[in-house]
Parts: sequence; C-alpha cells; structure tokens
Amino acid sequence: MEKKLVSLGVIAVLSLTLGIADGNAQQAASPSSPVTLKVGWAPGSASDLGARALAESTQKYLGQRIIVENVVGGGSARAATQIARAKPDGQNLLFTAFGILTQPHLEEVPYKPLEDFVPVLQVGGYPELLVVGAESPFKSLKEFLDYAKANSGKVRIATSGFGSAPDIAGRLLERAAGVQFTSVPYNSGAAGVAAVMGGHLEAAFSTSGATYGLIKSGKLRSFGLTLPERYLGMPDIPTFKEQGFDVNLLGWWAIVAPKGTPESIVQAIDAAFRKGMENAPYTTVMEAAHQPITYLGPKDLANVWKQQYSTFGEMLKSAKK
Repeated sequence: MEKKLVSLGVIAVLSLTLGIADGNAQQAASPSSPVTLKVGWAPGSASDLGARALAESTQKYLGQRIIVENVVGGGSARAATQIARAKPDGQNLLFTAFGILTQPHLEEVPYKPLEDFVPVLQVGGYPELLVVGAESPFKSLKEFLDYAKANSGKVRIATSGFGSAPDIAGRLLERAAGVQFTSVPYNSGAAGVAAVMGGHLEAAFSTSGATYGLIKSGKLRSFGLTLPERYLGMPDIPTFKEQGFDVNLLGWWAIVAPKGTPESIVQAIDAAFRKGMENAPYTTVMEAAHQPITYLGPKDLANVWKQQYSTFGEMLKSAKK
C-alpha cells in the first residue's frame, strides 16, 4: 500500500487561500488596542506553550500586542466562561481545545459552545497514538485486536479521563474493530504512558508529544495514529486507516471569540493568526512536539464544531448507560 505523508503544514482542507486571507485582512477592521488571549491551562503546559508561541508569531500581523493570560479552573471552563461573557470587540479571545465541545456533555458548565462563541480558526492539532510497552507480547495491531476480541474487556487502555481525546480515540477503535476495552483514567497522558511502560496496563492512547520520543528510543511501540494519512513528522507510524480501521481523530487547538463579534474583526483575526501559524516560534514549538499545524477558517471550523458536538455527545451519552 502506498504510504501517504502529511507535512508539518496544513493537513486540513483550507477554507481560504493565503491570498484571499491577505485581501480580507486589508479590508477588515483590526482590534484597536492590545488583545488578551485567555488560556485555560497552567503556565508551562503544552497548550500554554503553544498559545504563547502563536501569540508571539502573530502580533506583527495583527498590528497589536497579544497578551496571554492563564485563567485556570474547571478544566478550562473558567476561561471559556469569561470569553463567553466578554464584549464582542475582538479584544478578548480564547485559545481553546477539543474539550470545549465534550465538557458540556460530562458536567454542567456556564457556557454553550455552539451558542456563546464564534469559532475563528483552527491552529493546530494533536493526533492520538496507540502505544504498548517495549516488553509487551503484542507485536502488531492485529495481534493486539485479536487478543482483545478473544478477551472482551480485559485489555486496559490508559486515557486522560472519560470524554478526553484519548478516551474517544479508544471508543472509536472499539467501534471500528468490534472489540471492548477497559478505559483506565489518569490525571495526565504522561502518567498513563508511565503505567504502560511499567507493565501495569496493556496499552495507552496518548499524544505524539508525550510518546514519540519514547517510541524512537525503543521504550514504547506504536500500532496506530488517528490521522487519515501518515504524518511527515512521524513517518514510521502507520495510520489506523491504512490498516483497515476508520479511526480518525485530531484533537485540535483553536482561537475563538465571543458571539456577536463583527465579521470584519473575525476576518482580521483569522488572517493574522493564519500567517502567524506559518512562522517561528510557533512552527518550532509544534515541530518539537511532533504536532501537525492544521488550519480551518471560520465557516469550516463552525461546521466541524457542530458535527463533533453532536457525534461525540451521542457517543459519551451512550457510554454512560
């Protein structure tokens, strides 16, 4: 089978060409004073580092300083709530992730993702990898799934908690392969991976940033990547799709604004961050984490939100029963 590789650049379908984005930026109304980019995770976290690098890369294109503010609490719900209630003038933005769509299905939060925000653009992603320890008896995805079929529920997979991207990746593989795993939640992806390396669990779904270095050093083996095509940053990791399983999941990062933000300001923010995505230090940070830089514009991202909110909501609702 021919191996298709995805570059570090855009892997999603572009809703705007760069030339059109440049034209829009010239016509759009840029924010009139420094912009605050709120981040719902602690300083030094992967999302915080990505947000800060992107802000630095984007400032010169936006024509305003971008101030990153960490608003920690509620699994990033506190930061999202502040933006949902902010004035829609482009001065306050949210750097958010996949969980903004799943969290409302897990607990009560003071925001409604499809009603309170304007998705501006997707800026990057973190695919999930299925990994086993170096001493695992499983040498291939086929061996792993054959065992899981014959031993329903006995294969334990570490995740970052119910409804997290690793948890959903596991549920997608269950559906695609007709197997049943036991999901074991950990406080972090690193903790789950450590449990697998120590032989305490059979496998883990985790991000490329947390696992690829360990794979290269021989401490882990990976059986699959949740992208539709191989990623150039990890060319040796096969996709589930090429192995016959429709498991496609990209945990994403995105910039969002409060509902009611004028279209002209949305266009200006989109165009500026689109350029920032293509420059250091953002490209440097993403390459070091083996995470693809993916772009979707406002309309395409809004459609993805609607689809994922519904699909994953039904999946999590069914899993609770």
